[in-house]
Amino acid sequence: MSERILQFEYEARPDEDGIYDGRALARALIDDALKLLAPYAEGCRACHDTLFLALVNEAVAHYSRAAEAANELPSHVLGTEHATDLAIRMARHTARTAAMTRCLLEWAEACNGAGCGHASAASRNGLQ
Repeated sequence: MSERILQFEYEARPDEDGIYDGRALARALIDDALKLLAPYAEGCRACHDTLFLALVNEAVAHYSRAAEAANELPSHVLGTEHATDLAIRMARHTARTAAMTRCLLEWAEACNGAGCGHASAASRNGLQ
């Protein structure tokens, strides 16, 4: 069997600072990951969720080890133009969108194990 490269396409538009929202792209990647795992769950929603979370936990552990080794959080900043002022533009982007990041963090903390159904609130805030 020959190898081939798989490519997924995501539509994204940069903001006024030429930064692509990493949260939105991560959400799209997660949606595709969930679809890719569905056949392995054989129709079992709980198995599907557990399989996804096992892979997430493995990825987080790997990322944490890399961060610890590098003494920083490895990251990708996707921006337009040249990288000479990318850090400045990213700082403006994160400051301008801090409320959305806080909302995601608060939503995750509130829902941690509670099964409280905040999905509709997240959707109302433009997070889905």
